[in-house]
Amino acid sequence: MRRTGILRPELLTRPRARSLLDLRAPHDPETMIAKLIEICKHHELIRSLVGKDLKIRYHGSVLGYLWSLLNPFLMMVVFTLVFSIFMRIKMENYALFLISALLPWTFFSNSLLAGSLSIVGNGHFLQKFYCPRELFPITVILSNAVILLLSFIPFFLFMYYMKGELGWSLLALPLVVGIHLLFTLGLAFALSSLYVYFRDVKHLLEFVMMVWFYVTPIIYPTSMIPEKYRILLTLNPAVPIIGLYRDVFYDLSFPSLADLSIAGGMALAVLFAGWTIFRSLEQNFVKEL
Repeated sequence: MRRTGILRPELLTRPRARSLLDLRAPHDPETMIAKLIEICKHHELIRSLVGKDLKIRYHGSVLGYLWSLLNPFLMMVVFTLVFSIFMRIKMENYALFLISALLPWTFFSNSLLAGSLSIVGNGHFLQKFYCPRELFPITVILSNAVILLLSFIPFFLFMYYMKGELGWSLLALPLVVGIHLLFTLGLAFALSSLYVYFRDVKHLLEFVMMVWFYVTPIIYPTSMIPEKYRILLTLNPAVPIIGLYRDVFYDLSFPSLADLSIAGGMALAVLFAGWTIFRSLEQNFVKEL
């Protein structure tokens, strides 16, 4: 195989026959642990795919990776000007309040939209070579996570400008991002596998993400929701995660153990459910592609 991007041929293997491991129940603990070990063994391929994705994303750009810093920085400048001069919302540091949720939401939305296409988009690869199919949704999530982490650099400067300090709450950020990654990956597993069989998933997801954005307290505080409707927030799985980011970035408070437990438990449940759906449907991926 001719080299493509930065993928090295030695990282690839030819398609193999289905093993007894493949034929066992997808939710069987022993099967899932063995699959997780297999995925970990392909860490070099994951790193190569993430690097390739990032290079393609900024291919032909003069500033390249600097756009990962400039995009959030310019967004912060615009929002600060708009909400401090033109639209004076009666809320302290509203620009910080908004961006503290908008950055993680942008990562979440971009990851799901791109992640849902990851299997079909790499169909030619899967038909020629074998690797755990999970690698492709994982690659999308990790490459977007790199962009998210880079966007935190100008955001921390903005946060210091608005608050005058950063606070010890940032120590909780790795845990919050980790929970967010697991939650997003679980959904990406489910959506990417469903899209192989139902191509309407892409169009439906675009609509769902638009509605989901507005029913999640991102551009408005929870206090604006009438008391009788706030119980509906418990049905929105994005609310606990956005709340964790707001604790860290806006309130400068370490998230409570209860909030971390709720968000973490939900993320693990979504990851398990999404991966189970993925494992149940992956056997016929190549045929459908």
